[in-house]
Amino acid sequence: MKHKYLYLFLAAMFAFSCTKPDDILDDFQVHISPTFYKYVVEIDVEDLTDPSIAIAKNVNISVVGDNAAAVFNIDGTKNYKVNYGTLQLMIAKGNEPTPGNPLRFRVIFEADGYQKTELPMLIGTEDYFLADVAQMLNLSNLPNSIGTKTSNGGIDPTTNTLSQPLIINTGSPDSTSRIQMTIPTDVKFLDENGNEITAKRNSTGLNVNILSLSDTSQSAQQAMPNGTGLVQIVKEGNNTDTLLLQQTGTFNITMDIDGVPVRGFSGGKTSGGVTTRIPIPAGSENPEFGREYVEGDSVGLMSLSEGDLAWDVDNRSFVVQKDPTTGDLFVDPTITHLSWWRWRWRRWWRPVYRRYGAGAYYADNGTGNGSINGALWTRFSYRYFGWWRSSWFRIRGSFGPNYAFNPKRLIRTTRTYSSIQVFPSSSINPANFNLTYETANYFGYSMRLLKIEPKVTPPSIGYRLYCGSSNTLVSPPAGVKMYFKKTGTTDQYEHLYTFTQANVGVIFAAFPKLENNVNYDFRAQLGDTQKDTSNVKVLDGTIYEITMPNSTCNELGL
Repeated sequence: MKHKYLYLFLAAMFAFSCTKPDDILDDFQVHISPTFYKYVVEIDVEDLTDPSIAIAKNVNISVVGDNAAAVFNIDGTKNYKVNYGTLQLMIAKGNEPTPGNPLRFRVIFEADGYQKTELPMLIGTEDYFLADVAQMLNLSNLPNSIGTKTSNGGIDPTTNTLSQPLIINTGSPDSTSRIQMTIPTDVKFLDENGNEITAKRNSTGLNVNILSLSDTSQSAQQAMPNGTGLVQIVKEGNNTDTLLLQQTGTFNITMDIDGVPVRGFSGGKTSGGVTTRIPIPAGSENPEFGREYVEGDSVGLMSLSEGDLAWDVDNRSFVVQKDPTTGDLFVDPTITHLSWWRWRWRRWWRPVYRRYGAGAYYADNGTGNGSINGALWTRFSYRYFGWWRSSWFRIRGSFGPNYAFNPKRLIRTTRTYSSIQVFPSSSINPANFNLTYETANYFGYSMRLLKIEPKVTPPSIGYRLYCGSSNTLVSPPAGVKMYFKKTGTTDQYEHLYTFTQANVGVIFAAFPKLENNVNYDFRAQLGDTQKDTSNVKVLDGTIYEITMPNSTCNELGL
């Protein structure tokens, strides 16, 4: 691809001559931006339990959905690859979003030993750069709040039903998310088209797997579908909304017969379903009455089928019962199809929702172009009968001086949160910044903002990239990432900057992660290619220049 030539020369830009901004004669320059593409999606891929584990080589990636045909790997192919822990995608020219017509697609990550992870993407006309994280759940290294169990039952080839009932008891090791499922012998199994699944000769039988998530745990919340924690899209009747879900229990139930996925059931005394028994843990709050659940209350169900974006609220309610022997509370709903399932308040309760938000901005001290790249954690907490309950979210991207344009998290919830925190991950070192909280109102959402302010005024530096011996100024393609580390250290390279369509015209800015008069090694990366430039002294007010050979300019069509 042509943009690789440009990028490789961009990587060496710090090693060339420099000049002060006032010495540059902008009036005599021709500015050319090689618009190979404008829209870039960047997704970090990591092990949810242990992010230090490298799984990139084992990940199979597919892009599906309405606008999947417009989505390419950053190298312009359909060979989607994770390079250096990151998947970079771009939108082909001619297939870009238009006003009122955003692009919609899903990115699916699969790897041996891991739970399949799907991220839904929505790209509007101003979304030139989107950043996200695919946290893949290692099924052989689960935290205490997540459990998995696989069972098998023999199939009678004359009836395509179970030879004997299959009873499965499972749940998270912390016992806050448990389920018992009973699959009877009179139920038939249906595929995605509603057809009865016929077992093969020497069939492997019915394979069942149940993944149980305890919603009170940060790890379990991050394993929720769509990569958004407890913030999920919910459809109830004709209304669809983005909500912060109540902390209950979540189950991903899958079955197959000889590799054919089971999607539904037919026949039997359960009228086309399988029975379950779901305990209601002690201390679970009934938000309708502001107290714990008691016998005689009701709960509802919601489900998320594979390929769907929104959870669907079941139109049934189930009465809470008490076990006469143990005194434990439970409900016994019938599962009619296979998908993600979770329980919630009763079907016909209509709560009053409150609006909250969390975000951050970088205080650039007046330069106007300062920003900082990294990831933030947000925690929404409330106190219930002496216990703190929290919901966790991660926000990733570039944070500039205006929070309204930065990545943020907006939620609607039935709960009043007494504590909302926003704090940086390891990508933003608190030792180098003053971190303070502010509040704001954003279209009716009560925002909690983290103000990120450097303790020392950072250096402002820039670049000029010229083509051949002419005075033609060109811009790097979107998606080029710059990293840095101090020269002579064993430090790991840290992300400094990502070139996007939105910032391609910014050629002089403050960099809060750098120190003035210090030597650094820089690394440029695009897709599967890296280029290092070592021992570059950063001087405030300097513009670093590089002139590309005519041969490269010709390759770029400039």
